[in-house]
Amino acid sequence: MAPGTRNHPTREGSSGSNQNDNPDHLVAAATQFFQSMVSGQFMAPRAPQAGCTLEQFSRQHPPTFDGRLNSMDAESWIDRIEQIFEVLYCTDDQKVKYATYHLTDMANKWWKSTRALVQLELGEAVPITWEHFKKIFLDHFFPQTLQESRARQFMDLTQGSMTVAQYATTFMELSRFAIYLIPDEEKKAEKFERGLDRRIRERVRTLRIRSFTELVTRATIAEEDLQENIEYNNQRKRQQQQQPQAVSHKDKRPHIMNRQGQPPAGQTYPTCATCGKRHLGRCMFGQNVCFKCGKPNHLARDCPVKKPGEPGRNGGQKTHATARVYALTPIDAEASNDVVTGTLSLFSRHASILLDSGATHSFISNDYAHLAEKIPEPLEPSIDSRENSTCGLNRI
Repeated sequence: MAPGTRNHPTREGSSGSNQNDNPDHLVAAATQFFQSMVSGQFMAPRAPQAGCTLEQFSRQHPPTFDGRLNSMDAESWIDRIEQIFEVLYCTDDQKVKYATYHLTDMANKWWKSTRALVQLELGEAVPITWEHFKKIFLDHFFPQTLQESRARQFMDLTQGSMTVAQYATTFMELSRFAIYLIPDEEKKAEKFERGLDRRIRERVRTLRIRSFTELVTRATIAEEDLQENIEYNNQRKRQQQQQPQAVSHKDKRPHIMNRQGQPPAGQTYPTCATCGKRHLGRCMFGQNVCFKCGKPNHLARDCPVKKPGEPGRNGGQKTHATARVYALTPIDAEASNDVVTGTLSLFSRHASILLDSGATHSFISNDYAHLAEKIPEPLEPSIDSRENSTCGLNRI
């Protein structure tokens, strides 16, 4: 009989049993497990929370819509509301409730009547989706006719009295109603450039810009330069208006007839072929007649014919009357309409003149008398001046 054998545990089994029973090994494994949990390796990704509260929605300051003609554009209102929905993960049912909560006045009345009809059509158990609400909302407040009107506004849009920035904003708002007119960036820039102010358009056209953003920037710079030029020119005009204007005596010549029938300043009579002097009418030179009355046998200075303001001649005797140098004082001359003062060209030189209809004689200074190249003759009667003095004069 074979000797009995005893079953001994194998080395492998014994080794594994001893390893599992080792306290140090268990402590190390537990430590590694808890470290992994702390580091987040075993944490599942958190799914975004579905839904939001009305309080969270109101914190985003959503706009209201009253449905009036001057209210915010209906499509713009929808766009802003949807931006808030996107960041708050609102459910479809919440979107309709929160959006309609911000309808006021006419828009709120419209929704109350429309919701009842829509709910009746769908059934009480079927909720109104956001897409369904959006369709009936835009069909009512932003119909196709209004969209076509906005498209025509975009076609005819020009800068006009707007600034470049205002023009660009209006351009972008209306362009979404006529996207087919600006299918790419180049067409968009061309349409914007055509509507610019002529002065600005001339400055940017040569640059041949095909980027809308760059074109707006360049046009804004051109507008600022143009405004600076306008302000500079206006400032120069104001300065010129504030400065005293120089008076040109050359262009302000008096046009009057003097007491002796002489022509106005700057005009001359034709030269007489008989006497060589300038005068009008028949020449009496060499006919031994009086130049004053036309009768023979005496000269004009001895003429007995009485003129207004003169005493009559008696027997050919000379009567010496005191002549008046001035009928007006210089102060009176400034205020009188019968006196003309100014500067005239006399013997190719500028001379100050005073034409007084009340004076009996005309006078010239010695400086200008020498320029006449005439031999002076003495005057017999005395001359009475306003200073009550008598002076001797020569006659030219």
